[in-house]
Amino acid sequence: MSRLLQPRTTWAVSVLVSALVGCSAPIDGTPVALAPPTSGNRRTTERAATPTNQSSKVYFLAASPGGVKHLAPSLRLGRDPLTTLRFLFAGLDAGDRQRNLSTAIPAGSQVNKLTIGDGLAIVDLDNSIFKVRGEQQRQAIAQVVFTMLQFDGIRRVQILVLGEVKDWARDDGTTVNGPLTALDYVAYDPTNQPDYLSIPSPATSVPAPSTTTAVSVPTIEP
Repeated sequence: MSRLLQPRTTWAVSVLVSALVGCSAPIDGTPVALAPPTSGNRRTTERAATPTNQSSKVYFLAASPGGVKHLAPSLRLGRDPLTTLRFLFAGLDAGDRQRNLSTAIPAGSQVNKLTIGDGLAIVDLDNSIFKVRGEQQRQAIAQVVFTMLQFDGIRRVQILVLGEVKDWARDDGTTVNGPLTALDYVAYDPTNQPDYLSIPSPATSVPAPSTTTAVSVPTIEP
């Protein structure tokens, strides 16, 4: 009896091993970076308050009540910095458009290389970034900086174009040709915007401002 069952057992074990090898996640639990996104098949995840250990944030633009644009996060599957950066450059998905988000990064822009070490992320882009100028270019650079700063160990971001150091404008109009941080783009910081304050809806009655009534105090003469 045992001799008859042995081939069937061996076949079942082979099938199980083949299934594990074909799975995208390795058996030892080591994370696997997602393949770079393509326009025809981009994997996204449902929006959540914070990213999980399997997702990361890309930063697009949302309009404040006054019309000024600031950064707004959108989640993507994967925790690999290069894959996340390529998701950012791939642009908006259907969910982002429903949220009325936009991007200042020119269509067709490419990430040539990403190098990370000693707290510095060096992002090498093609020259498509120069298709935008002024405020839009500052917004595009801020999108890259904040997307990179979410990863542990990255404190500064140096942006090159075709391997060359360039001058980049901060949100106050001054320029820098060295590494950038969140402090260079405080105006776009998503945690520093009026949208995060409690704003009453039109149906909510807003109490009238309090008024101070002047009271005359009689003068007592000695």
